[in-house]
Amino acid sequence: MAAIPAVAKSTQRSARTGPVKAGKQAPLADVSMYLHRGFALAPALAEAAEKLQQARREIVQHKTAAAPVEPGVVMDVLALMESASSLLKALPLDGVMPDLRSRSGARSTYYRQRKQMLDRFRQVVADVEQAQSRLEPARVEEQSAEQTTAFIEKIRCEAEESLRRMIGSGELVRGDVLAERLGISMQAVSKALAARRMFCIEHKGVRYFPAWLADSRHDRRQIEKVSKALGDMPGSAKLAFFTVPRGSLADQTPLEALAAGKLALVLNAAQAFAQT
Repeated sequence: MAAIPAVAKSTQRSARTGPVKAGKQAPLADVSMYLHRGFALAPALAEAAEKLQQARREIVQHKTAAAPVEPGVVMDVLALMESASSLLKALPLDGVMPDLRSRSGARSTYYRQRKQMLDRFRQVVADVEQAQSRLEPARVEEQSAEQTTAFIEKIRCEAEESLRRMIGSGELVRGDVLAERLGISMQAVSKALAARRMFCIEHKGVRYFPAWLADSRHDRRQIEKVSKALGDMPGSAKLAFFTVPRGSLADQTPLEALAAGKLALVLNAAQAFAQT
């Protein structure tokens, strides 16, 4: 087999995974691999180095001007780090140590160079970890926003399910049903609604009213006074006020307290609730 041409041996020496002495012959497949690595990686490494230097100049310029670095610069550096990482993975690192040992001559020189290389690797890793820690508040803020959104969505779904259940069970009825039970017209219901003496909850474009507004066990006039005291609060909030036990009412619901003759206490609780 013919000897390797000089240019091939030169490229081989710059990218080989192990030493090849002058005058030695090598399989053509190995020569092809060395040539491919040498010509493919060298331009990419040079381009990456140039871009990193440009990014460095921009960052230094921003620091000198005491101005915040634009997000685009950060993204450029991250992109270059990804590119450099890909190039590093592509390098024939398995042959670095043997090649370094053969070049160093003295054993102490080899260990010093190897230590320098490992120290630079460690420093890069440390710098990346430091950057991650500085970005951590933003990640926590993002997670907090996501958790808040998820919590709100969960509450909305639970409220939607509860509303469907109450409609299905008859706890909430349409306005015409309520009017019929009360023996009044729909116009009277609408008038009471406008005066905030009654309240409703809309679901899919339909207004639903608490069925207990027509329950003979409750004094409708007292309920209307309390509803008006709650002001412009949404119907869902007013429904929650009337049906949830309150400490100020000895753990009774306002409906139970009204039935027990505690109108004044319920009105006070309604005013406090409306101000929260």
